[in-house]
Parts: sequence; structure tokens; C-alpha cells
Amino acid sequence: MKGVVKRGPVEINGRCLRLPQGKGGEGHYREILQATVTQLDALQARHSRLLVVVLGLSVWEYTPDNALLSRFIRKLRKRLKIRFSQEQLGYLWCREQDTSDKQHYHLALILNGNKNRHPKRIIELVEEIWDGWNQPRPHTPKNCYYLLERGDERQFQKVFDRLSYLAKVATKGQRPKATNDYCSSRFKLP
Repeated sequence: MKGVVKRGPVEINGRCLRLPQGKGGEGHYREILQATVTQLDALQARHSRLLVVVLGLSVWEYTPDNALLSRFIRKLRKRLKIRFSQEQLGYLWCREQDTSDKQHYHLALILNGNKNRHPKRIIELVEEIWDGWNQPRPHTPKNCYYLLERGDERQFQKVFDRLSYLAKVATKGQRPKATNDYCSSRFKLP
């Protein structure tokens, strides 16, 4: 069972981070917050600037597993390498389902910001892949991206605030037991 943090600040990887109020006061899953900070820290150790892009992915029909997302990440990783010379793709996604009869996903992509400083072409690539599978058009929220410079703690907190939404307890858990609520890339801290 994943531990729940109901109040901030929270300490992760030696950082003391404010935690926004969770929906309905239910809090956030610590395991997902930990994965978020670890991936940001690990990729910041490799790149002086990160581009973090936040998107929403919906599906037409309920699926009991996340095979579609796994396939999507594999395809996106290959295309990013070919088109943009992005050797490393950091990501975090969460599966949510509230009152709808099908799940949706929140996705954060973490890329080398020295190679891509704006998400336009990345978003177009995501849309091309997702639309190519006849799924609903991906949702691009307002202020969908952040440029995060290594050492900029203020911007790190802003990115953490945004990505902590993926860790909220509300709307998770409506899935088969063997299906994950979230997944992240597996970059290790140096």
C-alpha cells in the first residue's frame, strides 16, 4: 500500500518541498511524489536545462491494463531519438478514473532542454502518435511546459507543484489490482 501525505512540507531526496492541497483533502501518494523528484533530480544531473511538458491523454474505451501507455512511451522514445536527437526520455504518468466509465492519463515528459526549449514539436509528435491510434486528441493544458535550469530551486518548486497533481489520491484506485496507478522512467541518481 502506498503511503499518503496529507500536508506539506515534504522532504524528498534532501529537498524540503511545499505540497499543494490535495483534492478533497485526501492528500498525495508519497511513492509518486518520490518518483517525481527522483526523475527530475536524476535528469538534472545529466542536463543543465530540462523541458518539462504536461499533457492529458484520453481513451475511447476502458482497458483493464496500461498496455496502450507502455506502447505509446516506447514509440515516443524511438521517434524523439530519430527526430530530435533526444537520447533520454524522462516521464511520469498516472491513470485516473472518477465518475467516467473509462480511464484517462496525465503525462509529464522530461526532456533535455538544451535540445528543445519549446514543446510545440514535441506536442505535435505526441498528437501524431496518439491520433494515429484513433484515440481522442491529447489535451494540452494552459501553461503546459516549464524550462528548469539546474540549481533553480524556485522553478523546481513550481514544477513539483504542477507534477504533484499526478500523485493526488482522489480518482485513483478504480482499476484491477494488478494494474498500476502510475509509472515513471527509471533514471537513477548519480
